[in-house]
Amino acid sequence: MRAKVAEMREMSFKQQTEIRERVRQEYDDLIQNLFNSTFQLKNKFDEFRGELHDDVFEKINDTRREAFKCMSTVRQKYSNKEGQLFVKVYKKVVYFKVNISISLLKLQVEFCFMNKSAEFK
Repeated sequence: MRAKVAEMREMSFKQQTEIRERVRQEYDDLIQNLFNSTFQLKNKFDEFRGELHDDVFEKINDTRREAFKCMSTVRQKYSNKEGQLFVKVYKKVVYFKVNISISLLKLQVEFCFMNKSAEFK
């Protein structure tokens, strides 16, 4: 009888050890999967950030180029003293447009970021 009880205890201990090992392996697999998922998500955010950065700077450069072109046109049209006042006023208007364009770009960036972050939820 003692031998049978000892054998049953040993069998129970082996089963517990096997179960613990299986649970540990499943846990390790889940942790590895979680790590891989977060790494992929980080890479997607880095890629998105780079693309967004490029887009914003491209739009800012386009706006600056357009403003410079307008300023050059105005300077060519009004090269006399009376035109200098108009150039100063027009310059302020163009800078105002550039600032508004940059503000709109910032809003677009925030909106895009909110949409992208909502996709990951």
